[in-house]
Amino acid sequence: MSFGDYLSNGFDRLKTLLPLALVPLCATFLHLDNVRRATGFTGYHLGATFRFPTAIPTFWTFVSLPNQGVGVYVSPTVYFAPVTIVVESVLAAGYLGSVRDAIETGRYDFARNAKEYFVPMLGYTLLVWAVLLLAFGVGVAFAPLLFVALPVMLILSYLFYGTPFLVVVDDCSLGEALRRSNDLAVGGSDADTTYGSFGVGYLVFVFVASLVGTLFINLGVLGIVTGAVLSAPVALALTATTVEFFVDLRGPNREPTDDPPTDRPPTERFDY
Repeated sequence: MSFGDYLSNGFDRLKTLLPLALVPLCATFLHLDNVRRATGFTGYHLGATFRFPTAIPTFWTFVSLPNQGVGVYVSPTVYFAPVTIVVESVLAAGYLGSVRDAIETGRYDFARNAKEYFVPMLGYTLLVWAVLLLAFGVGVAFAPLLFVALPVMLILSYLFYGTPFLVVVDDCSLGEALRRSNDLAVGGSDADTTYGSFGVGYLVFVFVASLVGTLFINLGVLGIVTGAVLSAPVALALTATTVEFFVDLRGPNREPTDDPPTDRPPTERFDY
């Protein structure tokens, strides 16, 4: 299937998955620095952004934030980072596991998935933050290198965008998911072409959506709240789109097996 087919399926699943839209809605307000930048901006801002799939797309996925000006800034919200990392990891674990269960069985247990996948999701979140801090350090040490760091981060986003989805879809470790995602991106098989075309489709969708999403930050706090609410179902549909893609792909080099099914207990629907 094409990205468009998967996206259509993702929106079709919203009726079943809608309670999970609370996750991208809540996660939007975990990004305190984005809230600070958007509410502190004066003037009128237009823009667009490009993003590959992430564990929890939020309102900020569809927003191009205003520049903070020349120089390197340390946000006062950095002190909340440990809490943000833990909460985001819990949400990502329950969210992706529940979307996968809903696609495969029609039911889900958010709490069980949050417990089962918390550790690898915490490792993944810490890894993402470490890369961001490294890029920040490069900017502090030698500002011109930021022009190199930004495309490098985009490349890394492409190579490893499949990691959190492979953790829950293939029930594998974080290290194995990183390896499989990289193999899919550069391995040279038909699956790799599919991985690339899906990533490009996602990128284009986010670009188009961000042309509209960015307009909301011109409305201040009201715009952020409204944008967060309206974008939450779209973010959920994107997550369902990506999870279904990896369910169909099932990771690189996976051979058919006659092994008995996993001993994962039957899932129960978890309502908020």
